Amino acid sequence: MNATYNKALTKKHPLVLHVVAAGEFGGAEAQILALIKGLQKKERVQVAVATYYEGRFTQAVREVGIATHVLQSRQPLSDVRALRELAQTLRPDLIHTHGVRASLAGRLTGSALRIPVVTTVHSDLFYDYAPPKRALMMQLEARTRHLSRRVIAVSDALKAVLVRRGYKSGQLIVVRNALEIEEAHKKLEEANLHPLDLRKHLHISEKTPLLLCVARLHPVKRHDFLLRAFAKAVFDLHVDAHLVIAGDGPERANLEALAQELGLLCQETDTKQALSRVHFLGVRQDIYALLREVDAVALTSQMEGLPIAPLEAMFAGRPVIATRVGGLSEIIEEGDAATGLLIPFGHVDLLAQAIARLLRDRALCARLGENGKRRVLTHFTASQMVDRVQNVYLELVKS
Repeated sequence: MNATYNKALTKKHPLVLHVVAAGEFGGAEAQILALIKGLQKKERVQVAVATYYEGRFTQAVREVGIATHVLQSRQPLSDVRALRELAQTLRPDLIHTHGVRASLAGRLTGSALRIPVVTTVHSDLFYDYAPPKRALMMQLEARTRHLSRRVIAVSDALKAVLVRRGYKSGQLIVVRNALEIEEAHKKLEEANLHPLDLRKHLHISEKTPLLLCVARLHPVKRHDFLLRAFAKAVFDLHVDAHLVIAGDGPERANLEALAQELGLLCQETDTKQALSRVHFLGVRQDIYALLREVDAVALTSQMEGLPIAPLEAMFAGRPVIATRVGGLSEIIEEGDAATGLLIPFGHVDLLAQAIARLLRDRALCARLGENGKRRVLTHFTASQMVDRVQNVYLELVKS
């Protein structure tokens, strides 16, 4: 174990040790960071964090003054040994695990040391791993799930998946992901002060509609579905629009090849930007600056827990087109207070029609965007999330 930063801890309040198997900084890590920052502000529990990697997440935790430990471990057995040594030193009142690797070590450590364990399930494990590793991880997870006293699902849809997998309903509680409103407001103000002039950079008219997708380029996000529908909207429905994709990942080469095949991405280097209809931007830290520039946001995943990108879009006043899967239908409202358009997964024609409808109607975009911001401020604030998780902690400590 390497204690890379260790702020002195007292026992004035219950100590919660978060164990995070983070190798990158994505939506789940952003939620964990928002949670521990919120807990720190409320001052009813203390927080320490154990991770397996140095990286953006570990650095971000250090920057807010949280005791942070990097476990020197390369395999499951040493995971348990390293975490057990840390827990024996810190003597936490609770262990809160995030990610299957962290949950395996945290559950076994908690069981051995008689420390209650809380687990947050951020996504469907089935889609997190490809065969043959998927079967092994699901088997290990199934054999240890009973060791978590409480299991937090980030959406009702994910809770239903966990019940089907064998979790007991008494273990489960739903605490939806949320936005740090003050932080989001600051980023949006900064974006307004320093606009990107994205259309100018892409050499397109200021009147040309822009559709944005923010997601890692991973098979579960199904960018291929979005690309096929966008091609139909452009070439069959004659929508004069461009698609901007922010994110990177293992599918990038495949998606660029598909975009070329569909006629959306020009192969000639000197005219690529001017003639392409889709633009791969890679990983971006200025999401709110991008949101300021676009007309709508799309997310066409095959499965989601409860993603952050639609919440960010709605807070920025942008409507969302999404697949009706997982927690997306819990974010996006339909009917009189609609905040976007939900499409059955896999229906390319329906998705193309939704893209055309939204990008041709700026008044509709504005109305859905206004509704979306109200919905985030009412139902998806980090303060609400932190209160619910903190109540779980205090209930377990009291019992």
